[in-house]
Amino acid sequence: MKIICWSALLLFGLILTASPAFSQSDSLPSGELAILLSPQHLFLRGYHLAVESKPKRLKNQGILFSARLYNGSTRFADQFTKREEEPEDFSRVKGLGAELQHRFYLPHLFRHSNAHHYLAYGVSYHHFNIDFEKEGWVQDLGPDGLWYYQYRYSNFTEKINRLGAIALFGTQQRYFSDRILTDGSIGIGYNHSTATSTFHYLRFDRNLLDYGYSGFYFFLGFKIGVILR
Repeated sequence: MKIICWSALLLFGLILTASPAFSQSDSLPSGELAILLSPQHLFLRGYHLAVESKPKRLKNQGILFSARLYNGSTRFADQFTKREEEPEDFSRVKGLGAELQHRFYLPHLFRHSNAHHYLAYGVSYHHFNIDFEKEGWVQDLGPDGLWYYQYRYSNFTEKINRLGAIALFGTQQRYFSDRILTDGSIGIGYNHSTATSTFHYLRFDRNLLDYGYSGFYFFLGFKIGVILR
């Protein structure tokens, strides 16, 4: 139910980008450069900053590069998994990531629409370190110089490497003399994650909102930005 609610909010953002603002021409402005933010990722303590360029030599095409930084509590992601039922474990995520997209704008699609529509594909990479405190098996050095397993409260770390690919359909809309930009997209993606943990099992691979999820997922995205030139 929670996933459905958040998807509905992102879908509203996608609809917003399709609202009338200006007439679509047969080609898009070339040489344009824009910077965009993804506010929905703040819930996962992710800070996504994207730069999109529409090179003059690539008519009706764009290249988008997104840099990602993660730092903060995992409690929002925990609410969508069984971790919500467990005692507070003070888990925190730190991570870096990047995504590269190639976009093909479709000026002849939906002739009566006032938005710019596009098809895109992209690839991404993320690395996460998640530290948490929990009861688990740890090795302690005994008085006899031997190592013994003890079940006690301790600090653990889960390290995740995630590769992804995505295909998107999106719309862009401009406001206030074409300086403010909104970007909504919908698509299908696939993530492949590998992880190691000092805990006795992996904890952050429960569903598509989790940091170490592997598998296909349905994507709804929203960005807001400024056209620099």
